[in-house]
Amino acid sequence: PLLGAPAHDPARLLAFAEGFRTPDHGWARAPGLAAGSLSATFLATLIEEILAGSPTRPGEVQAFLIGRRRGNGFAEDPDSPGNGANTLAAAAILAHLLGLGEVAQDAASRLLALRLPDSGWPAFAGLKADLLSTATACAALDDMGFLNDRAREDALAFALSCERDSGGFGAVPDDPGTAPEYVFHGLTVLALGGPTRPSP
Repeated sequence: PLLGAPAHDPARLLAFAEGFRTPDHGWARAPGLAAGSLSATFLATLIEEILAGSPTRPGEVQAFLIGRRRGNGFAEDPDSPGNGANTLAAAAILAHLLGLGEVAQDAASRLLALRLPDSGWPAFAGLKADLLSTATACAALDDMGFLNDRAREDALAFALSCERDSGGFGAVPDDPGTAPEYVFHGLTVLALGGPTRPSP
């Protein structure tokens, strides 16, 4: 069972997720919060699509997403700055799922513009590229058909620079450590980048 609910009972899982709903029509990271999180709302909408076949209240989620739109991108929380890579990726896919074509295009364009030249994506402008942000951006843009060849090739080269001799991946090229999280992110970019080395 997942969180105490039988796997064959989607209604109970949907009811559990409903407990994270917020007055602004989003979902929060924890029950009882006043404002939703854009990334939590994106994940909750994916859960609804998996369990119910489509978002249960798409108009409300559309209003939430539009309410988080800022002049410089999309805000994760009401008072947070916009234009973080993970927030832009969540906004792009969420808008795409909800049929908001212009909003999805705006988020995807901003996400592409955040990429560093000849490298991957940083969490925010002014930071170094990291593997988590690069994998998230690549997965979102590829799903929407916006990941161009140059961005794909540069992201692949960046991911390979984060690979360690041990077979793991670091968060950034000069990170000596590895973690399962970054193995996942590294393999995500490698899969989206196509063949990288001959098969054994």
